Amino acid sequence: MGKKMIKEKTVDAPVVSLSEGQAPVDLLLNFYRALGWDGEMNLDPTKVRTTKEVYYSLCDQIKLLCIEQDISDGQVGFYMVNFGPGVDDGTPPGKIRLYNGWATTDTVLPESA
Repeated sequence: MGKKMIKEKTVDAPVVSLSEGQAPVDLLLNFYRALGWDGEMNLDPTKVRTTKEVYYSLCDQIKLLCIEQDISDGQVGFYMVNFGPGVDDGTPPGKIRLYNGWATTDTVLPESA
């Protein structure tokens, strides 16, 4: 079986939310699923880029979830630095830029909390 990889593309930034009982980090996993990740392939978040506005919106959502779930909001920075997309000023407004290999069978992202 050969290497499986989702190719480079630019897509609309998804609107994501959590189901009851999900942890704040699950918001990021739902974000990647909305971009086309199948939940089984491994992710390389360093190959996912967005605008400052989308990035800060994700941060704000995670921060609110941390507050609602009585989790230290210091976790927001941890989640975003380790698992969140990067910011690229060249990304068009409201878009996500997915670079070759962002989802593949040979990179790693830790499982959901």
